[in-house]
Amino acid sequence: MIKPVIFLLFSCFQILWAQNRIFYHHYTTDEGLPSNTIYDIKESPDGVITLGTDNGLAFFNGQNFRNYNIQDGLDKPFIIALRYESNGDLLIGNYMGKLQRMRGSKFLTLPENCESIDEIAFRNQQLFLKSFDNNYNPATKGGVLGIFYRNFVPEKPIQNYSFDYSGFYKQQISSNITFVKDAVFSVNNQQEPVFIENRVIKTSRISLRIPDEIPSVFKAIKKDNTILLFTNTFFCEVNLSGKIISKTNLPFPIINDTHRFHINLDQKGRIWLNLQTKGLFVFTENKWIRVNEKIGLKDNQNINNIFCDSKGKIWIATHENGLYCIPNFDINFYFTDSNLNFFNSFFEYQNTVFTSNRYRFYRIENEELKEIKTPIKNEFNLSTLNRKPVFQRVSPYLQNTCIYKNIKGYLDEKSLSLKDGRILFFGSREIRILKNGKTRSILLKEPKNEKFYQIIEYKDQWLCNVGDRLFFAQLKNDTLIEKCGFPNHPKGFISDIQIKGKTLLIAENNQLHFFNNEKLIRTISEINGVRLDIINAVFQRNNEIWIACVNGLFRFSEKGNVVINKYNFLPDNDVQSIHFFRNFLFAGTKNGLAKLDLRFFENKSASPKIKIRKASVDGRNINIVNDFIQLKPDDNNLKLYPEITNYESPKNQLLEYRLDDGIWQKASQNILEIVAFPNGNHHLNIRVRDVNSDWNYLTLKINKKYPFYMTVWFWASVLLILGALIYYFMHQRIKKIRKKTEEEIAMNNKMVELRQSALSAMMNPHFVFNSLNAIQYFVNTRQNELSGEYLAKLARLVRLFLNQSSEPYISLKDEISRLKMYVELEQLRFYSFAFKIGLNNLPDPEKIRIPNMMIQPFIENAIIHGISHLQEKDGQIALNVKLTGEQLTIEISDNGFGLQENQNISNHISKGIIIIKERLKALSQLYPDKIFQLQEKPFAINEKRKGHLVILTITLL
Repeated sequence: MIKPVIFLLFSCFQILWAQNRIFYHHYTTDEGLPSNTIYDIKESPDGVITLGTDNGLAFFNGQNFRNYNIQDGLDKPFIIALRYESNGDLLIGNYMGKLQRMRGSKFLTLPENCESIDEIAFRNQQLFLKSFDNNYNPATKGGVLGIFYRNFVPEKPIQNYSFDYSGFYKQQISSNITFVKDAVFSVNNQQEPVFIENRVIKTSRISLRIPDEIPSVFKAIKKDNTILLFTNTFFCEVNLSGKIISKTNLPFPIINDTHRFHINLDQKGRIWLNLQTKGLFVFTENKWIRVNEKIGLKDNQNINNIFCDSKGKIWIATHENGLYCIPNFDINFYFTDSNLNFFNSFFEYQNTVFTSNRYRFYRIENEELKEIKTPIKNEFNLSTLNRKPVFQRVSPYLQNTCIYKNIKGYLDEKSLSLKDGRILFFGSREIRILKNGKTRSILLKEPKNEKFYQIIEYKDQWLCNVGDRLFFAQLKNDTLIEKCGFPNHPKGFISDIQIKGKTLLIAENNQLHFFNNEKLIRTISEINGVRLDIINAVFQRNNEIWIACVNGLFRFSEKGNVVINKYNFLPDNDVQSIHFFRNFLFAGTKNGLAKLDLRFFENKSASPKIKIRKASVDGRNINIVNDFIQLKPDDNNLKLYPEITNYESPKNQLLEYRLDDGIWQKASQNILEIVAFPNGNHHLNIRVRDVNSDWNYLTLKINKKYPFYMTVWFWASVLLILGALIYYFMHQRIKKIRKKTEEEIAMNNKMVELRQSALSAMMNPHFVFNSLNAIQYFVNTRQNELSGEYLAKLARLVRLFLNQSSEPYISLKDEISRLKMYVELEQLRFYSFAFKIGLNNLPDPEKIRIPNMMIQPFIENAIIHGISHLQEKDGQIALNVKLTGEQLTIEISDNGFGLQENQNISNHISKGIIIIKERLKALSQLYPDKIFQLQEKPFAINEKRKGHLVILTITLL
């Protein structure tokens, strides 16, 4: 017992320092840089880091470099100064070349020579090119620093302003501008121009008198409501009234064996100072910290420039050593000199965090990892028992012995403090219990040669984990008795068990199960899109669950899930153990230890930005204009090349896409490919996020033209042609049918006309027959003179009939003349009755044509059946014809008894009247749009002699 204590006391004085590094990224030509020598760094308006190297221009989005050189339009490949204008154009200073402006991907060469400019800046819409000149003064063995400005305004003469720091030197540059030794041009961290002229700082916001006790000012930077003034050997913080608040020495003078220096201020107010050949320093918590060694740079590895971007990251341009990025200065990594960096456990003692890498014991103090010698020679780990730190897995002779101060060591790997005050030790195939300082072994009722990985008290029982199964057990008479297995227990390897309130957490292979009353209520296998890969341990903090896996550390919480791995905050993915101390998280991995500020995880990380400017289809490059892509009908294989800007964790980002309203699909980080793209208009939705950020969306409109046989105009043309063909054939068909119909109508008309002519011809023999009867009557009654006269008139009338019998239509004038001759014959045959003809509104009867022999049968009917039976011999027949428009109305009336007065007369049907009616019917069929109508009705004279009226209506043809 005395030997270990003596050794421990001796070892307490042997404190060895381990290596401490700042969390950083390192990029070289192996990652795509055009050169490992970088001279200037700027940030574009859309957040892309822009680098000027000695082998061209480079744009870096966090994972890929996009490079430009002479073949792309650069005047010279040696770029030493960059500056973005407000419109997004990039000004490029080419060493020993011309100043150039880059707009988009095109370069415009300006007339100004660059030579060896160091900085490009603006003032009052004028462009200034700053350069340094360092001359050695043999008399004083000191350097002379000269700063030169060339005021370049397009289309105006170039003016050169010289600033000399060799002493109280005053130079009149122009009639209205005077510069003294401490006149200097600078650009502060907000990129605002700052001029110090005649010891008065002038900006667009302030005017400040430099205190007299401050010598030459090399740099002025605005910090909140104060101004930082940098001289050759110190810097002062001055308020706006000119009072010095503080004065701090620089680690080295600015003017030394080199003239290159850079000063920057980050978002947390830390001062970054680069002195060429001396190193990179950061001023924080009132002290200078040398950064070179913490990022793996040696003193002779020069830094050409430093730059703080809009997100607070520090970018370091080196000479021949590539590009460095410090995403967060507050993240520290710890490594041992012996490269034994498997950190597996922690405990907290006297307000300090201690850790172990299995073989050595370390204290984390003042951002450093200090090794403390212990008597432990074998592999061990740290733990906490009854809220007290302990060493576990120590050698048997160190059992229950103080290893460091009053911290004891125990033989077994794991321990459990029971509710009754006893301590349970396990970790192998044995279980021991400690009570009142004495240790005894616990017997197993049925030894199964199983290793106990974990034992917890759960519902007044012991819940034992032997790796592949869980079971409940009780201790009776120093014997462990297995009661029953855990229902629905996981089937894989169980690495950890935790109790969270009433919930039991069981880590099994790649899943974390949540049980309530032995019932599975939830299982998680991935967080933020990253699958859990072999869970090492589960930890609890407040309402958070932290899961340590071989692929990182995961936080599962209602406040938001977090994924931490080697691509963002850890030195290695395989996390063995974690420890919470104040506002910090210590994570031990297989290859280093990380110290993280928990405030990093209070807010989500910034979402990556995405652009797609390059695309190809079937091996042919295509243009993307305003997020629109036009494809040809036969284009099939569309490839898009996303440009994702992500400096937080580029290898942790997720890229997905979907077409229209389809299912989101994971895509490659470098190419997005869609095969067999359908025709028509589509929306390609693309989204990207860091594992700890929200989604950022991009939508491309894509139109793939339809083949000509699927286009609207094609089908419109087809339908038009088809319609024209249908119209043509239908027209021909209709024309043929119409022609046939017209032929049939013409034939019918001819038939009707022939029939009318036949009917008209039938009137002649009927009339001749009646006339012969009259002549026979005159001969039989020996009225020779009358018979001769009648025969002469009949001859004239028959001749007239013969001349007009073949014509279906005659003029009204000829019809009336023929009727007069007929009536005269009838007046000779019968007594001399009265016959009157009335023509109303008939200007020219000769031009009015009516059907032949249309009136004569009604005159004959009126004579024979109307007035021939009158005893009074006062018969009267009237013919009235009137014209109304195209309607010709013919009225034939007599004053006889009427057709119904005598039965014999009424039963008589005149053959001529029947023929007239058939002719009218034929005319109506021949001319369906015209009127041919016959009406017969009594012509009321008195009650005895009712008379007869015939109204014949004919449309003129």
